[in-house]
Amino acid sequence: MTYNLLFLQQMVESMKPGSVVVDLAAEAGGNIETIKPGELSVHKDVIHIGYTDLPSQLPTQSSTLYANNLSKLLLSFGACIHLGCIDELLTILKIL
Repeated sequence: MTYNLLFLQQMVESMKPGSVVVDLAAEAGGNIETIKPGELSVHKDVIHIGYTDLPSQLPTQSSTLYANNLSKLLLSFGACIHLGCIDELLTILKIL
């Protein structure tokens, strides 16, 4: 199945440098004329994300971000225990 082109080359070229386009239909040929399915590419200073497996990459990214936030929280617990500010920490956690 192929999709209709929604963004033609001249439309992409009229975008500001540094703009980003993501084509969720890249696997089937895409909706953006300048997309390269399966690749991250740049056309006229516009970044194209044409990954064909984009949805499968998101859970890993989410898990990494969550783990990073959780580790920062736990490290702040350690600092609070060391500095003796447990009461303030527990007050903040009750609010959350």
